[in-house]
Amino acid sequence: MKMNTTASWQSALGLLVLRLFAAYEFWESGMQKWNGENWFAEINDQFPFPFYLLPDSVNWNLAMWAELVFPVLLLLGLATRLSALGLIIVTGVAWAAVHAGAGYNVCDNGYKMALIYIVVLIPILLQGAGCLSMDALLKKRFCPKCRVGNQ
Repeated sequence: MKMNTTASWQSALGLLVLRLFAAYEFWESGMQKWNGENWFAEINDQFPFPFYLLPDSVNWNLAMWAELVFPVLLLLGLATRLSALGLIIVTGVAWAAVHAGAGYNVCDNGYKMALIYIVVLIPILLQGAGCLSMDALLKKRFCPKCRVGNQ
């Protein structure tokens, strides 16, 4: 099915906005970890399997680097679906370990923001980065028969 140009650009712009929002939010969280102290020791036993099996320093570094590398990839639109999946996993772990028992309200450290982040990442995971991305440029360059609009 061929998509008209207007719909293609609207979709690309929508995905770009989601990517920029997610990249900013996760980058901020990664920088807080980079500049902060590891507090995962207090909650490491609340992490879901298999993360509770890992030392808190490993979990801290996994979360920090995921929140620093994947947002850059989202910003560029490179390995976009992998980045979205990685950030969904990080968010799911945070939801389970930190926010699940606090209810929905963000003021009570509830899971509302985790839910918003996952909702933002799902279209990126399912649709890819759109045509305003490195993924699309690489696809166009190395797969000339592929249609860029069908990410």
